[in-house]
Amino acid sequence: MSVDSRDWLGIGGSCRALTPRASTRVTAGLHAVRVVLRRRVTAEHWIRYRLRLADVPPPAPDVRLTPVTDAVVAVLRGHPDRDANQLQSGLKFWDHGLRRAYVWIADDEPLCIQWLLTREDGPHVRELGDWAGMYPVLPADCAQVENLHTFSGARRKGVATQFEYGLCAIARDAGFEDLVTHIHAENAAARGWAERMGWRPYGMITRYQLDLPVLRKYGLFLLGNGATVRATA
Repeated sequence: MSVDSRDWLGIGGSCRALTPRASTRVTAGLHAVRVVLRRRVTAEHWIRYRLRLADVPPPAPDVRLTPVTDAVVAVLRGHPDRDANQLQSGLKFWDHGLRRAYVWIADDEPLCIQWLLTREDGPHVRELGDWAGMYPVLPADCAQVENLHTFSGARRKGVATQFEYGLCAIARDAGFEDLVTHIHAENAAARGWAERMGWRPYGMITRYQLDLPVLRKYGLFLLGNGATVRATA
């Protein structure tokens, strides 16, 4: 697969690839900090997932995704779901210039929405502030999906899955071979759905928060594959 196998370190809005030696040193350093400052360090985890687009079936014939526009965003800001976490996060993406998003609308009602990030979106991703640290540079033939939201009015069974199949078809038609995403480690429902759909875990993102002067306003992200993150979790 074309998914980048390097480890990454993100802080202060930047995300930089680590050499194997640097990754080992960072891992050891973070472990030492957690041992010494146990009560002043918290850690939050997301599982990294990847999906090979060639393995994804086509969506149902009635699934028609359209690009999100300013007009659609204006409607969503007044939608009953406007305070939902994933929708809020997605609209922040829009405000920072990340405009490659798709929505499924049926009978004038939105069913699902999600953002599709590519390597070209890197400059806008870097504008996300501290949270930009959890987004590494994407390989040219790999895209990333973020902030999937199924609207509360969508009662049809399998809406999220069919929407995702539709977005995979769009990504595949655009020449991408793989998709990546991340899901919070405590979100068992979302992880179960993703794995049933064919997403496979390949690593972890750990966000460290240090309760120390100056540092407490920053998060430090370690993006790893397999053993690297297990050593620091």
